[in-house]
Amino acid sequence: MESKNLHNQIEESLSSLDGVQRAAAPDFFYTRLTARMEKELTTPAWIPFGKPVWLIATLMVCLVMNALMITQSKHNKTSTTTTNTSSSLQSFAAEYELSSTVNY
Repeated sequence: MESKNLHNQIEESLSSLDGVQRAAAPDFFYTRLTARMEKELTTPAWIPFGKPVWLIATLMVCLVMNALMITQSKHNKTSTTTTNTSSSLQSFAAEYELSSTVNY
């Protein structure tokens, strides 16, 4: 009995597929689709720096500017550090009276 019911359900499922037809695209669909795809392939005019040459050039300029800033920063640190180190140590010693000797 159960197999007969199962067989009927299978037949109903298969008979529901009898009215299925192939999907059809509207007229001139492929022509419009290819035209739209070709239109999207062109580079937009509002991105003048979108080419790789401009991107690489901009990246190189940024890298050179960063390198110059780092070298200037290191150069300024070394020149000010030598003069400031001795004066800051003297002012620190004077502030906390470290120049005087302490007898225990």
